[in-house]
Amino acid sequence: MNKLQKPLFLVWDQSFVQGVHIIDEQHRAILATLNSLHYFLQRGLPFSALKPTVDMLSKYVIFHLKTEEQILLEQEYYNITTYTKEAKSFSDSLKKAYNDNNSELF
Repeated sequence: MNKLQKPLFLVWDQSFVQGVHIIDEQHRAILATLNSLHYFLQRGLPFSALKPTVDMLSKYVIFHLKTEEQILLEQEYYNITTYTKEAKSFSDSLKKAYNDNNSELF
């Protein structure tokens, strides 16, 4: 099988729709960026060539989590404390992984 026969890692599906336009658009953007990374990896690009995409994805995911949190706060989401805790944990893990590997991989 040719490596490029599956250019998309993830394909958007209507079942992903949350019903909040800005969140759905951000989810699509995250998916598109992941697909770009997948495509570049299949093409055999070195990690140094992926750095701008990884930078963008890392920052965008953190931005997205803050957007989601703000919307949930405005909607008085009943489980906001748990969401906030999990989002912060994920953000911290993402930042740590990025910082730990940034100089080594890129």
